[in-house]
Amino acid sequence: MTQHGGPPPGPATTEPRRGRFGLATPGAAGATVGNGGPRSDEPPKRGRRRAWLVALVVVVAAMVFGAAGVVTGRVTADHGPATVDVVALTTAVPAFSSLRADQLRVVTILQTSSVNGLVPATGKTSVVGRIARIDLPPGALLRSAELAPAGSPWPRAGQALVGLALKPGQIPAEGVNVGDVVAAVAVPPGQQGQVVPVMVVPRARVWAVAANPQNVVSVTLLVTQAEAAPLAGYADLGTVSLIRLA
Repeated sequence: MTQHGGPPPGPATTEPRRGRFGLATPGAAGATVGNGGPRSDEPPKRGRRRAWLVALVVVVAAMVFGAAGVVTGRVTADHGPATVDVVALTTAVPAFSSLRADQLRVVTILQTSSVNGLVPATGKTSVVGRIARIDLPPGALLRSAELAPAGSPWPRAGQALVGLALKPGQIPAEGVNVGDVVAAVAVPPGQQGQVVPVMVVPRARVWAVAANPQNVVSVTLLVTQAEAAPLAGYADLGTVSLIRLA
């Protein structure tokens, strides 16, 4: 019997197909993952579902923020500077004449501090028939202080309007307003020593007030006809001062 030096040949075995990375090569026979089960080339279903959820959240967030931006833009565009509707004149209105409905119209202006005292659009019908205290030019914005109550044109019989040009010191520091009751006093010119003021008008009503650029305030007083001439004389000399009464 012939003896061989090596062990007897065993059963034939098949070597697993190896790739570049050995058994870990995708597709290699016998490659295992995890606990030894066969390796799958497909991604896990849980990871795929999570990716879809993330993408959905991103899309929805983009849509929400985009819609918010559009709405914000529209709101910003719709809310411009604040405006207010007031009454203006279509024609000139002479002093002491009554306002007619066809002389009035409503205009829209920016709402600033200068709108104080203007007649609002809601008061358009209520000013018809009222009397203009001063000459009002066409296009002027109507102010309540420039209007007297409806009735007979002013000044009435036995009354007169006298204008004064007053400098600081001849009028209270806070000024006077239309409708205020004042007394007009004057210092006769040429007096020396003790100054004795003259009460020219003991009680008068302020008809109109207007400030001039030269730091002069123009005031019109409604007085009696008997008081008008002396008051106008002292006014021409520039010696009249006003005292506001209660």
